[in-house]
Amino acid sequence: LRIASPGHVLGLTAAISDSQHETTAEVIEPCQTNFVRKLDFNHFLRNHADAGMNAIRHLCLEYKTAYSQIRSLGLSNCVADKLASLLLEWSKNGVSNNGSVNLTNSFSHEAIAEMIGTTRETVTRLFKDFRERELISIDGSNLCIRDKYRLEATIGNGRKSKPVQ
Repeated sequence: LRIASPGHVLGLTAAISDSQHETTAEVIEPCQTNFVRKLDFNHFLRNHADAGMNAIRHLCLEYKTAYSQIRSLGLSNCVADKLASLLLEWSKNGVSNNGSVNLTNSFSHEAIAEMIGTTRETVTRLFKDFRERELISIDGSNLCIRDKYRLEATIGNGRKSKPVQ
């Protein structure tokens, strides 16, 4: 559903709504996590209004992110737009330098295809197209968005991906 960054809270919705977790998490690189029992967390929120407001802000951000993803997947005219949008979302966590962004891509083409609702072959073809258009470069797991503004400008420009048979 998303890539969590340092400081992100996972399971907030389930803790506050007293419901079951609807998803699982998988790490893609070594990390440290901390666990807080739901009862302790809710007690803390009840006694610290500023923490409660931060939890509300975090939930609103999750909602906006989910809404944006649904809109992108549901309303995009073509798969190329969906892939470009995904890369631009990832660019928020990359190292930026004058419009170019360097990322470490830990996902296979198959996993990326699942994220945007297409096939592995289509993702491979689109990566090749993006490289040929000098929008991105790839060296192993290092992915460079050469100019995120140019990549952003490609979204919705009418360039349709070929239907997959």
